[in-house]
Amino acid sequence: MKKLTLLLLLLISTNVLAEWVKLDDGHDAKNITVYVDRQSILKEENKVQMWSLYDHKTAFTIGNKVFLSAKKDGEYDCEKATAREIEHSLYSENMGAGKLIFSQNNIKTESIPIVPKTIKETLFKIACGKQ
Repeated sequence: MKKLTLLLLLLISTNVLAEWVKLDDGHDAKNITVYVDRQSILKEENKVQMWSLYDHKTAFTIGNKVFLSAKKDGEYDCEKATAREIEHSLYSENMGAGKLIFSQNNIKTESIPIVPKTIKETLFKIACGKQ
């Protein structure tokens, strides 16, 4: 119960305290506006964590989950030029509002190389101070 309460407080505080800054629309996304919270940047040696928000113009479906926005905590390796997702949450409304549809934290994925001219590259550059 304590872990659930802590998770809910973390998700609520992320929404309330975040200052979402819209990224330039010149990236690979269609029907999505991507935002970043520069205040969420945490650096430790060559690795940086940063929150981003993917806001869909129309409802998006993954499996049986229908949502309009997703918040993601990403880890970027500034030396190796790789990224991985640490946690994400899906919401029923735009800008991380509405009902929490799904949430996963402590994601244990392998880092993947940054692909040029993608949203991930833009996020990587912001996180690593290259933009």
